[in-house]
Amino acid sequence: MKQRRATLFGLPNSPEAYELRDFLKRSGFPFEWIDLKTDDDARRLAGVTGLDDPRLPVCVMEKGSVLFRPTIRDLAAALDWFRGPKHERYDLAIYGAGPAALSAAVYGASEGLRTIVLERSAVGGQAGSTSRIDNYLGFPDGISGWELASRARQQAQRLGAEIIVTAEGVGGETRDGWTVSWLSEGQEIVARATICASVVLPRPGGPTNNTWSSASFRFRAASMKIDRLARACAWPTNSDSSCGRSAVSPTSSTRRSGVTMREGVLMGEACQIAC
Repeated sequence: MKQRRATLFGLPNSPEAYELRDFLKRSGFPFEWIDLKTDDDARRLAGVTGLDDPRLPVCVMEKGSVLFRPTIRDLAAALDWFRGPKHERYDLAIYGAGPAALSAAVYGASEGLRTIVLERSAVGGQAGSTSRIDNYLGFPDGISGWELASRARQQAQRLGAEIIVTAEGVGGETRDGWTVSWLSEGQEIVARATICASVVLPRPGGPTNNTWSSASFRFRAASMKIDRLARACAWPTNSDSSCGRSAVSPTSSTRRSGVTMREGVLMGEACQIAC
């Protein structure tokens, strides 16, 4: 994947800007983030009328092209990351690009299967934003989620697996012995076998997602967010080991951190880490 820099301008607590930054960070793409704090900053740096301009956030690509309020799909297209499937039929189609999906892609491609991986966001899945993983086979000293995902992606692609990001599966059926899946853009993926390795995580209960977003609440905050939590409270909502690490990681710079559990018990490793 050819690396090109980008500069992203936006408001510090903008949910739209956060999603773009999270996508670029987890994709391993080098970019610069610039907070716009005044109307003058917005006019001078981002080329918009002010902080309330609906065209924010703005992304300026290395070659000079400008994207106003881009979606992740727009950004992926500008980076030439989004392409349609190369083939009409595959031996193996995998939905999701976390460690489990990438492992399946490596094994399938290594056996000579025509393999495609489809991910609606960034390669790595939830694990890709984890600052440290200690329980993954083969890494006795631990490894960051981003590095694990990056290595797995490179290995899968080297073996011939095709990986498409910002592709979302919305349904499927079996047809004449083949699995047929539909993407949100209307394309069909036809394969002899399909693996659904995506994860569906419930959002925290209570206020709506929009309410949380306007209050600078982040569901699955990326590791890049830790250094911005100096005057905030980190409060993960889960009960697994990743949540325990999330509660501990920012404590050197945050006023308070804690864990909100959906279950009544803090699961083993998470308890050891957080306590």
